[in-house]
Amino acid sequence: MPVPPLPPPPVISAPAPDINKFWTTLWTENGPQLHRADAIENSPAFKAAVRQAWDATQDGRMNAEAGFAVGPDGKPKYMQFAVNNPTTNDGHLSMKVASDDLFALHTHPNADSEYPSTDDIQAAKKWQHPIYVQSQQGMFAVDATGHITPLKAGTGWLFDKKAPF
Repeated sequence: MPVPPLPPPPVISAPAPDINKFWTTLWTENGPQLHRADAIENSPAFKAAVRQAWDATQDGRMNAEAGFAVGPDGKPKYMQFAVNNPTTNDGHLSMKVASDDLFALHTHPNADSEYPSTDDIQAAKKWQHPIYVQSQQGMFAVDATGHITPLKAGTGWLFDKKAPF
């Protein structure tokens, strides 16, 4: 399988967050390789918040989404939750984010798209900040231009106590 090209740097309008605090993964011929140990996504607090969101949806088995924003201090904020309406399939999480939040993350149910949706891409473009999606397929980031970057494969990293991220 060919290695995807590196994404271009995101175009972010003011107020511009410190871009060095995210986009922690570089794609190499050996797959994704972390290159910033002190990035927000590598913090125990971030990993715990993603795990909490994933657990809240019963590991993606519920037809629901959970997520959180990361504040300007680099710490995950309160958890948000939405259950999909089975009749209309309306219930995707509409996150409440502040203009100074650095990025937001939410889960996708196993029965839904495993990758960032068109709505996720539009939200990242409108907000001009990254949107992260965790699904059973892995974690992905959508930058402010709509480019999708795979960050982690699967969900094993959430349960691996030795994983740095």
